[in-house]
Amino acid sequence: MEYIVKYSGDILSLGYTTEILGRGYAILELEPMEAQRLGRHSQIEYYEPAERLSPVLRSDLDAACITPVQRQEGFGLTGQGTAVGIIDSGIDLTHPEFLTETGNTRVLWLWDISGQGTPPPWSHLGAEFSAGDIHENPYYQEVAKIAEAEHSQVVPVCGKLEEGRVALLVEGTPSVILAPFLFVENFQTLDDYLTRPFYGTFIRWLKYIAFFLSAFLPGAYVAVVVHHPELLPQGLLLEIARAQAQTPLPLMVETLTLYFLYEVLREAGLRAPRSLSATVSIVGGLVLGDTAVAAGLVSAPSLLVVALTAIAGYAVPRLYEPLSLLRLAFLLLGNFLGIWGIMAGLAFLLLDLCGTESFGVPLLAPVSPYNGRLAWRDVFARAGWPRLAKSQALVQNMPGSNDTQRR
Repeated sequence: MEYIVKYSGDILSLGYTTEILGRGYAILELEPMEAQRLGRHSQIEYYEPAERLSPVLRSDLDAACITPVQRQEGFGLTGQGTAVGIIDSGIDLTHPEFLTETGNTRVLWLWDISGQGTPPPWSHLGAEFSAGDIHENPYYQEVAKIAEAEHSQVVPVCGKLEEGRVALLVEGTPSVILAPFLFVENFQTLDDYLTRPFYGTFIRWLKYIAFFLSAFLPGAYVAVVVHHPELLPQGLLLEIARAQAQTPLPLMVETLTLYFLYEVLREAGLRAPRSLSATVSIVGGLVLGDTAVAAGLVSAPSLLVVALTAIAGYAVPRLYEPLSLLRLAFLLLGNFLGIWGIMAGLAFLLLDLCGTESFGVPLLAPVSPYNGRLAWRDVFARAGWPRLAKSQALVQNMPGSNDTQRR
């Protein structure tokens, strides 16, 4: 049986057959007995059984809220005299069918409910564009789709197929397996390509920085305070020393304890019933943290470091599991070997990543082996749509791939 749910967080982690609708809504397919447990998941905010609708029945039109739109006392919209009507997923303004012989748009009017600008008179959402606005606005000439495609699988998979990938779809599952898979794709999301290139590049670098913060911040903090305090400014060092003098635990044990407590609270928040998940988060994040610092069991700097690490990890959710183990490993290295231990661990990690292949393609391509054209196309920067469309980036042509070596 299908259920429509409003969710937050990672809905796929529940393990149900899921179809993402966007804007925090999804359709779950589950047994009636499983439906009784939906409310216990912290990700589920609201759910109801999905109704199967047919446009030929008046009752179905009422259920789909179409009848009020057609009534004269409502909007009075019957579709009569409409040249083109687009709903749900948007319009490709660059498609030849929507262009005249001179290259001007054939679209007479457009209402982008997710755009920014002057909304139409009957609504306070989105922006209204005439044919002249569309033709003169370079943003709408560049972007191929105007759509709300959050978590959509269609656009990313089609783009990957154009790059020479293989897509494996399994009936009954919402996910698609792509091969070969590159490490940089952990930082690429569909939202990067729905924004302008400069902002997509900015978001991409935020994710890179968040990855390094989540992996190295606890280990670097412990290493510097324990082994290399001379690297810290005098004022900061005195504040950390004053805070540590009031706690009974060594810095390593203190940071490690906070890290494990955070992981326990995270799991508890995910598994607890929805009615208790907010309580678990508030009690764990505010009451316990503030009480522990006030009681002198942990220091405020250590709590801040662990909190920043946890928040940064959510910026790259695909790497959350390996990041959990990486930050633990670098925390131990930083405590026992200092900065040199972290550098040795980083070197070992890079050697392992550089030596790993995904179906004959280096995992770190096109950064290692380096290809400047491809690296600045969609790794270090997100190029504009004209460049993405014109320049090919087949995985078979990546430096170091088996096909390139055979040629």
